[in-house]
Amino acid sequence: RVIFFDCDDCLYKNDWRTANVLTAKIESYTTQRLGLRDGDAYALYKKYGTCLKGLMEEKYLDTQEHLDEFLHYAHDIPLDIERDEKLRAMLLKIKTPKWVFTASVAAHARRCLEKLGIDDLFEGIIDVRAVGWETKHSPRAYEAAMRIAGVDDPSDCLFLDDSVSNMRTAREVGWTNVLVGTHARDGGELITCDHADHIIATVHEFEALMPE
Repeated sequence: RVIFFDCDDCLYKNDWRTANVLTAKIESYTTQRLGLRDGDAYALYKKYGTCLKGLMEEKYLDTQEHLDEFLHYAHDIPLDIERDEKLRAMLLKIKTPKWVFTASVAAHARRCLEKLGIDDLFEGIIDVRAVGWETKHSPRAYEAAMRIAGVDDPSDCLFLDDSVSNMRTAREVGWTNVLVGTHARDGGELITCDHADHIIATVHEFEALMPE
């Protein structure tokens, strides 16, 4: 078996403060450097799964130079994340190979892991570059993650993520899913998800579900 952990708002919870800063940076880039209107970045996110994917599909980021510039700008942020000894202790108990599977870039995920004090506990980071710029709304991202992790059978994959949409796609691929988070970012309403095998409030609750 292999366990895949999403990074942002999954391995840590900080009331979406990091997510909100990232969103603001992306909005700033798209309006100030690309000339898009306020709200266009969010519309691209809703249509394509990530704003990055939308900017690529609609040719706003049409060169490697533009792509690298956007990714550096968006992720050049302070991280309001603290070391988590409880999480570290839990992860140390898990003997199953563990990977970080993020829609972000590896450099950002690595900074988050370092802040949490768990950067030495994973086989590696599978980021958006590693899966060929696919979003987690695409089965191809999960198939690429399996190849990288060296696992052939989807039923051997256990996945923790905070996105209901990602749960849906992972279920289609055949993964076992754990939704991390019980309340929505927009509005705070209670989340329901028919595509998750388990729903937990924080990653710490995974200890009760951990495979033997």
